[in-house]
Amino acid sequence: CLRNPECSWCEGRCREYQPSDPCGSTGCLGLSRFLSDCQSCLVFSGTAGSLPRAPGDFGWCVQNETCIPVSERSACRVDQISGAFGWWGERCRFLTSLASCRSHSFVPGLHLLTFQHPRNDSQPDKVSIVRSTSITLSPSTETDVTLQFRGFLHPLWGPPSPPPPEGVSVWARLQRIHFTAWMARWPNTLQPLEVVGQWAAQQEKESRALGRPGGAQLFQNLTRGSRYLLQAEGYLNNTGGGQTSEMALTWNRTAVPGGSEISFLFLEPFRSDSSCSNHPSCLACLSDQSCGWCYHSNICLARSDPSATCGDGEEGDTAVG
Repeated sequence: CLRNPECSWCEGRCREYQPSDPCGSTGCLGLSRFLSDCQSCLVFSGTAGSLPRAPGDFGWCVQNETCIPVSERSACRVDQISGAFGWWGERCRFLTSLASCRSHSFVPGLHLLTFQHPRNDSQPDKVSIVRSTSITLSPSTETDVTLQFRGFLHPLWGPPSPPPPEGVSVWARLQRIHFTAWMARWPNTLQPLEVVGQWAAQQEKESRALGRPGGAQLFQNLTRGSRYLLQAEGYLNNTGGGQTSEMALTWNRTAVPGGSEISFLFLEPFRSDSSCSNHPSCLACLSDQSCGWCYHSNICLARSDPSATCGDGEEGDTAVG
């Protein structure tokens, strides 16, 4: 039923929407659910076309990454986890203008960078933003590959609940993959980075606790507004022996016995908020959420700079990831 923009779901069956019958939702109608990014959502907003019954004005819910009719903007929300709203705050951002995709569409998650052998840090082979901190790799002929999570962890601890006396811990769950993790020494900084975990590939699945040199706590400040840059990468070579490999990050922040995967509410993709012109390629540019790539002039531009335009003078042509 969802594949047909003229149909709605009503009492367990798919049917053509009937304005005289309240059964079914107008939110099912039209193009909005087919539009999977901010630009496509807002480019088509206001163009009902041949579907006059369908909502024609759309908005982009940044934290849900969904296109929603403006009339149903109340659906743009994310529930709390363990008493905490996401790092962006209690209210999700709802965008209704195309220009705001560039300046305000900063989604949650972590950057996932892929480097094929031979590795070139300035030119990743693939860049995406993911919401899960778990990767499972099936056997492949392409084995010389490095996968890197990069972004910020937000502990988001605050009243009324006191933090655990032992602090917040993070573990790496690993199998058949070489692993190294770095974390910024202090909150809200990009440098210096400290090695907080480094282990060779093991055939059996096991969890290892990340730890700072000298035994210092992983997070010195757990309150909202404190974020910690994390870079965790796994290198896969032929040690897998044709078997599945795994790399995952878990923690005890949510009080789940044995720890849980880190929800996207606590994850922010990497952004430098510095000179985007230092990124020499499109994928390197898109590995920094504060930047966007201009196809016309082949340069990396700051998304927050309203004066930065592409070669044809149109702001809307800047890629934002």
